[in-house]
Amino acid sequence: MPSPPRIEYSVFDSAFIARVIRMKWGWRRVKCEYWNRGLSDTYRVEQGRRRAYLKVYRHGWRARAEIQGEVELLRYLRKRNISVSNPIRNSVDAFVAKIDAPEGHRYAVMFSEAKGVEPEFNLENSKQYGHLVGMVHNATD
Repeated sequence: MPSPPRIEYSVFDSAFIARVIRMKWGWRRVKCEYWNRGLSDTYRVEQGRRRAYLKVYRHGWRARAEIQGEVELLRYLRKRNISVSNPIRNSVDAFVAKIDAPEGHRYAVMFSEAKGVEPEFNLENSKQYGHLVGMVHNATD
């Protein structure tokens, strides 16, 4: 008999993620939508008029300490008035939560919604993006 299949990558359904958010962030009456698949899965989360995004990292992609470093970088940039998304603490006063998945544990971080509209790809917006990247580099030197 063959050995059981090895799961490399699972996708959580929105109802499961809504339960995770209720348990780990304490948000009630949550609406959740699978929003984007990339190196991590992103879910758009709504609670009334409040909107946020839950980033669920792939198993084995980043260690918890690396993810915490990403969170600290964003918090550092916000303190320097650079407009970036804000990580949101969960109900145990942490930013990073662990979720059990078929392939092993995965980590998740909730982020505030970045206000605005998705920019067109053009020269002026590219200049503005370059300016923002320069600000990030200067702030982190």
